Amino acid sequence: METVLGARPDTNEGDLLEVLSLLVHDYEQKKHKIEALSPIDALKYEMEEQGLTQSGLAKRLGIVRAVYPKS
Repeated sequence: METVLGARPDTNEGDLLEVLSLLVHDYEQKKHKIEALSPIDALKYEMEEQGLTQSGLAKRLGIVRAVYPKS
């Protein structure tokens, strides 16, 4: 598959790449299916992978901590 990875569509190599891609996709769906994560679980996973805390994520997203007046 690596040898035809950059193949152009509508060429022999492009057709081979398309068929190989379909076969890999089908195999992965049958043997190694990955269930979709909920948005919260995906965010938690990404934070863990990048070593981010909640405040670090907020900073990266440009979220400023809300300050409420004391009543």
